[in-house]
Amino acid sequence: MAEKHGGRVRGALSDISATYRPGGRGVGIIGGLTDMAAVFGTRKVITLLWTRAIGREPPSHPEDPQVHLPEALAWAAITGVAVEAVRLLAARALAGRLRHGSGGGDAA
Repeated sequence: MAEKHGGRVRGALSDISATYRPGGRGVGIIGGLTDMAAVFGTRKVITLLWTRAIGREPPSHPEDPQVHLPEALAWAAITGVAVEAVRLLAARALAGRLRHGSGGGDAA
């Protein structure tokens, strides 16, 4: 069973891996790579948008006491929601591809 928050998508990818096994372990690897790419791209886009909107780079260490609390909370909320939303969309897209890709005829 998946953890309550951060493990939702990982749990979903594990469920996909267990249910759709067209490539065995490859499903887990593809899911992990998809997750990393989604997070990396999302953070790049959010950083760019933040910089344009606020006029400075986002806090690199929001937990630092020198970063103002409202700015740290805003950055945490924006990145958290955006990253989790993109992970969810990536997991669903992967599940859909695997579901449609594994339902064909037998290869022997």
